[in-house]
Amino acid sequence: MLLCLPATLPAQDSRQTAVAFAFDSSWARGAACEVVLSLRQQPRRYRCSVESFKETPTEYVIRVREVMLDGDLPPPFHRSTVRLQKPSITVTRVPDL
Repeated sequence: MLLCLPATLPAQDSRQTAVAFAFDSSWARGAACEVVLSLRQQPRRYRCSVESFKETPTEYVIRVREVMLDGDLPPPFHRSTVRLQKPSITVTRVPDL
């Protein structure tokens, strides 16, 4: 799956830099959950939450956890690491042992 990141405009002062960063990290978190939930057959039965977030100059690394809305046992592969490499996304799903 390929997802392009939006280009950001250069900041004029430190306030705009902080706002641009918050927009990018917020977008990345939402995109990570969207991508992971899109891999489910019935994505509306799941809720996604971000467990950790890391940004490097070349990518965002986001660890997410999926929970079933009806309270059943956790689904297989309920934790995922999403790497949004600028400009593509890689999802690695590893089962809990």
